[in-house]
Amino acid sequence: MEEPTHKHSPPSTGDNDVVDATVVPTTPLLAFLERLQETALQTLGKKGFDAKYYIDVSLKSDLSSAQKAFDELPKRSRPNGSVAVPVEDFEKFVTEYLEPAGSDLVAHEPVDFVAEPDGFLPKVENPEVRAWALEVHSLWKILIRKVSDGVGEHPERHTLLPLPEPMLIPGSRFLEVYYWDSYWAIRGLMVSKMYETAKSIVTNLIYLLDTYGHVLNGARAYYTNRSEPPLLSAMVSEIYNRTGDLEFARKSLPALIKEHKFWTTGKHIVTVHDAQGAKYSLSRYFAMWNKPRPESGTIDKKAAAKISDNGPGKQLFYREVASTAESGWDFSTRWMRDISDYTTLSTTSILPVDLNTYLLKLELDIALLANVTGEETVAKSFSEASQIRKKAIESVFWNAEKGQWFDYWLNDDGSSSKECQPHICQIANQNQNAFASNYAPLWIDLFHSDTALAEQVTASLESSGLVLAAGIATSLTNSGQQWDFPNGWPPLQHQIVEGLVRSGSEKAKELAEEIAVRWINSNYAVYKKTGAMHEKLDVRACGEFGGGGELVLDGQMELCWLSWRSSVGLVTGRSAVDSSVSAFPVMIGLLGVVILALRAGEAKKDWRTRKKVAVVWADRQIRLSVVLSSDFPGGVAVDGSGLFFKAAEWIMMARFVYTKVAGAMTFFMPGLLMEFDYRIAAADEVSLVALGPIGPGLFLCSLFCRPASTLIFTITMANHHLHFLFLLLLPSLFWLPISAAESSSSCGGHQGPVVPITPLLSFLVRVQETALQTLGGRNFDPKFYVDVSLRFNLSHTQKVFDDLPRRRDGSVSVQEFQRFVAGYLESAGNGLVLHQPVDFVAEPEGFLPKVKNAKVRAWALEVHSLWRNLSRKVSDEVRESPDLHTLLPLPEPVVIPGSRFREVYYWDSYWVIRGLLASKMYDTAKSIVTNLIYLLDTYGHVLNGARSYYTNRSQPPLLSAMVYEIYNRTGDVKFARKALPALIKEHEFWTSGEHKITVQDGQAAKHSLSRYYAKWNKPRPESATIDRDSAANISDSCEKQDFYREVASTAESGWDFSTRWMRNTSDFTTLSTTSILPVDLNTYLLKLELDIAFLAKATANRTVARRFTKASEARIQAIKSVFWNAKKGQWFDYWLNHGSAHKTQKGNHQNQNAFASNFVPLWIDQFHSGQQSFGGACPEKLQKLRPYSCYWNRHFPNKLRTTMVTRDFPNGWAPLQHVVVEGLARSGSSKAKALAEEIAVRWINSNYIVYNNTGAMHEKLDVEACGEFGGGGEYVPQTGFGWTNGVVLAFLEEFGWPQDRKLGC
Repeated sequence: MEEPTHKHSPPSTGDNDVVDATVVPTTPLLAFLERLQETALQTLGKKGFDAKYYIDVSLKSDLSSAQKAFDELPKRSRPNGSVAVPVEDFEKFVTEYLEPAGSDLVAHEPVDFVAEPDGFLPKVENPEVRAWALEVHSLWKILIRKVSDGVGEHPERHTLLPLPEPMLIPGSRFLEVYYWDSYWAIRGLMVSKMYETAKSIVTNLIYLLDTYGHVLNGARAYYTNRSEPPLLSAMVSEIYNRTGDLEFARKSLPALIKEHKFWTTGKHIVTVHDAQGAKYSLSRYFAMWNKPRPESGTIDKKAAAKISDNGPGKQLFYREVASTAESGWDFSTRWMRDISDYTTLSTTSILPVDLNTYLLKLELDIALLANVTGEETVAKSFSEASQIRKKAIESVFWNAEKGQWFDYWLNDDGSSSKECQPHICQIANQNQNAFASNYAPLWIDLFHSDTALAEQVTASLESSGLVLAAGIATSLTNSGQQWDFPNGWPPLQHQIVEGLVRSGSEKAKELAEEIAVRWINSNYAVYKKTGAMHEKLDVRACGEFGGGGELVLDGQMELCWLSWRSSVGLVTGRSAVDSSVSAFPVMIGLLGVVILALRAGEAKKDWRTRKKVAVVWADRQIRLSVVLSSDFPGGVAVDGSGLFFKAAEWIMMARFVYTKVAGAMTFFMPGLLMEFDYRIAAADEVSLVALGPIGPGLFLCSLFCRPASTLIFTITMANHHLHFLFLLLLPSLFWLPISAAESSSSCGGHQGPVVPITPLLSFLVRVQETALQTLGGRNFDPKFYVDVSLRFNLSHTQKVFDDLPRRRDGSVSVQEFQRFVAGYLESAGNGLVLHQPVDFVAEPEGFLPKVKNAKVRAWALEVHSLWRNLSRKVSDEVRESPDLHTLLPLPEPVVIPGSRFREVYYWDSYWVIRGLLASKMYDTAKSIVTNLIYLLDTYGHVLNGARSYYTNRSQPPLLSAMVYEIYNRTGDVKFARKALPALIKEHEFWTSGEHKITVQDGQAAKHSLSRYYAKWNKPRPESATIDRDSAANISDSCEKQDFYREVASTAESGWDFSTRWMRNTSDFTTLSTTSILPVDLNTYLLKLELDIAFLAKATANRTVARRFTKASEARIQAIKSVFWNAKKGQWFDYWLNHGSAHKTQKGNHQNQNAFASNFVPLWIDQFHSGQQSFGGACPEKLQKLRPYSCYWNRHFPNKLRTTMVTRDFPNGWAPLQHVVVEGLARSGSSKAKALAEEIAVRWINSNYIVYNNTGAMHEKLDVEACGEFGGGGEYVPQTGFGWTNGVVLAFLEEFGWPQDRKLGC
């Protein structure tokens, strides 16, 4: 590789005082945030750390208060001399005093966005590419923001600058507008016909130019010291060429002249001599800064650490770093004198060919715009300037031998050499290494007049090695910097391709199209693989995104997610172990023999830690291998040779005092697998005593316990390297006090069935608990940690996890935990890949014919387009290695709800299908049903969701309703026939076993009805940390198991959670779902019976039709008799006697509080026959509820009550809106129909406003006010969102939207 001839230290700028020249002062806020940034790094560690985040935050109050609180934080010195703060204190400070980065921008709906603009990409005929292009086009809405009012009101609290117009941000960590990015954004906006948005971007950049004297690198206070490549005139020129807007051109012209002056005066201008001795003024990058960049302060300081000079040497280096950032190429070996040494950055010593090309474009654009606006003097002046610059580019940068334009290196004094022959000097100072920038002048039409030159440049590019499989590489040096090989960047692809196309050379045009096609193909492949457009690509192979540089790789997104929680203070630390532990008596039958094998390392006295081990109890001998890590009591690996165990969790307190022990053994024991945690604590009594040796290294131990809340024992071992066997002789019927034990064996037969957990889930629940202890509870989502996949086999991953160093509370350091997650776990959701539905059409024929309002129709098409975003299929990796995934391998593509819900869900799917049918996506709807039937056939019931932790419960039985709706739309008899056996199997699941209850009505008639009943009595794996916390105050272990079953059964209801299921509405632990006969569940089962009868008739299965017709008639009578309340005009849930759920129930136990579920029977046609059960009183009762008619999902104990559970007031959920509205609409009552349409219109309006405010459809809405999304519950509000989209489309299909109907709140 050739390098510049002159290798020297950074040059003088010609000033007497190099260091202090031209430095833009910082602000007090920035100075404070840089201190915060440094403290964050020292406190939280560098893994996944993003320095920019801490400069992008905003203050919640005035700076002095924040500074004072920060200065008062307790400090501790680190070995490297830096100062850190305890993590908990730092996180508390961040939470109390700072707003998150990005909170000062709000979503903005561009006025000129159309889902598919007229004349959009007319040359794109391939439907798949066109669909993708429309998806890319739709991203403009996501990326467009406007500055919040708070920035304008308190600019001193923000680093974001208050721009006057909406802006378009790059995305991800770049939460502000950027200068040269904006040119290519505008080129895309031109294609999307979004001319007003493009003009707004230019207006903002001109505002920065007028305010600060130059267009800033980006719209943050820390960017005021530098610009970026000058492309403002190119933006104005493109907009003018598309729109012919003379006023826009005239208004922009003075700013462009001002921009030109900035780049052609002061520190940016350099005079050089060419080979003939002619002088030319050319420009360079030169930042007005000589300190670490605030947004990367910790990175710059580290990079400068090896520069021994703490004065001018480091300041010169910092200026070079900032000047390189001004180039946009931050960073590349292009700017280094020694390509292996980052500190030799010498950007101010280089005349860049691309910068001077952009300035030539600026001069040409000013001349053009001045000419069209009648400014002849200006036009003439800049036309002459462009000719001079063209000559300079030809003379200084062009190399005829190589067929490229090369950067020109200056000498140490900042000028060109004067000590050599001019021509030799010129060639010697050219950097003749291959960079994509060497071809930038081809972008300018002035260089297209010579066809021979164009063909020479084309040949040079082809032979340069830069053109690769997926596009043009930035350089040929693989340095690890992001602006080097193998990365390809969109700006460089576009400039070179456009230059080749316009060159006039046919060969150049062919090469241009080839490069463009490769680039498009690779972007398409990356998008399909990751669901996102990426900043840069790896051009060595099609379909790979790029990496390198300062930024976190997209491939490390989940690591970044973890550090987000730790580094931004969105967490608050708390102990994972309750301060109180209570006794749990375990009955051990007759004689139990436990032979325990331990392999231990160095013994330690009073060792305090927390680890998992295992004990087994069963009715036959089982061989297990148990190995303890070297730092006992570090983790235990248990290999049950594929045997199946039921799991429970114990927490035991113990103190270990021992010396050196070694050895490894196998133990035999009968087994109910019970996991328990050893938390080492001080003990005041010895409860486990060694009685003496029996053979070499064999001890017989007898157990003696006092009635206390914890089992406390001491093991004393001699200093031997021997095998130890311990026999615990447990007396018959002995009660062992163990804290929080959860063994089914002692709680009696009424505890019910439990589906076993998998070894992977057991491990991931441990990871989940450790994550909470390590990262804290703020914004912690336990589901994430059971949705991850393993990179390696379980035993290896467990061993690494168990070897992590632990603190006293069982947590590990943030850095260690993040390192483990990054190295051994795949991100949640990686088991699913994007899928393009075969039946998706951008605007289906006959789509929503009743929607006449253009604005509503455009929004409906956007909602319709979300099906593509939510469509997935299970990856091949899940099928090949199911033991590494909790995701289940479904056979067909799926539609997921969205956000944290990364898998298909049962009852959600009904409303998804209703939306898909409105979208004419019949094949996708059938695929969903096929998947659910697969789950039913595999597990005996349709699971709550397609994860292994959902095998213990179902959700409301709506499979038949899905089949029925699809059959009604398609008339597909074969589909109906194939589905029928599964529906009969579904019916059997819900009408037998634990789900079935017999009740006796007031006339002593018996009725069989159903309840929710999960096969689980432990914390739900996806919410284990939450469930344990909720159960913390339950002392009795059997009661705790009962509570866990109630929690899981409530989740089975889909209403997780609501006061509907609580005996005491203020006490979550009084959940009693298994003691309730729900009116909606039994309505869904009636629908199931009616659907089976209907589909059996349609497929000529008369026997089945008669059987289920009879069953439906019996259930109708039961619903009337047990649930209907004629006085109230509603159907109420029926409460069973507490503690006697399996017996026949008598009496009137209706729960007469107001819930939306009270009206679900209206959904069934059989209640529309004009009987007294509906025809008389019910419409009047509904009319009384009209003031609250948008509040369908609420609880009225005596009045509207707000609770913190997600299924209570003020939340409204799409399914309930739809079921009640559809029931009212089909009821036959004109009043009911009017109310149905009123509710539907309110729901649509509110969804529309929320979508426009947030850019997303939401899981639930706050129905107390129009246009607000909901909250409460176990997790933050979610977006996507499958069933919300489906209900909106179903409502619009049913009720339409007249042209004159008001839209909005």
